[in-house]
Amino acid sequence: MLANISVTRSNNRQSFNVSARTNLTILYGAPHGSGHPLKLICEDETGGNMFGSDELRMGFDSDGTRVREYYNDDFDTDEASPTDGQPWAPVPFVNSLQLVLDELGGGGSVDNTGSFAVPLLAPDVEAIREQTVLVVLSGSGVGSGVGKYRFSYNLAHGFDP
Repeated sequence: MLANISVTRSNNRQSFNVSARTNLTILYGAPHGSGHPLKLICEDETGGNMFGSDELRMGFDSDGTRVREYYNDDFDTDEASPTDGQPWAPVPFVNSLQLVLDELGGGGSVDNTGSFAVPLLAPDVEAIREQTVLVVLSGSGVGSGVGKYRFSYNLAHGFDP
């Protein structure tokens, strides 16, 4: 964290100005209807419709530790937000944030997987809204195939709902 402190003296009075910057970055989704929601859209489920819906686990690994996980056991092409009613929670990170998508098979085994490294914000950038990336899932074995998911997100150095 960087801190800047300045002192001004005038007519026996002192005033202080303190500001700080941090490399803490927060991935967040604004509430629905506010214009910048966090969302994941299935563009093409793994294996196509012949294998049924994707059973998707979406994890966020912040600085090497899994801090959030969402599941949806019925995710189809053109559907959005695989949280099964779970609210999206902000995800803070300092050095790295990895989005990991796993398409699960029988017994919870991973049939297909894909990931995306969320970029850090530059210290002089306050926020970036509505960034979108395509995450491709691939694997091998029964039920595997290529799946395509589009992830839209927002980043800030502080909470900005």
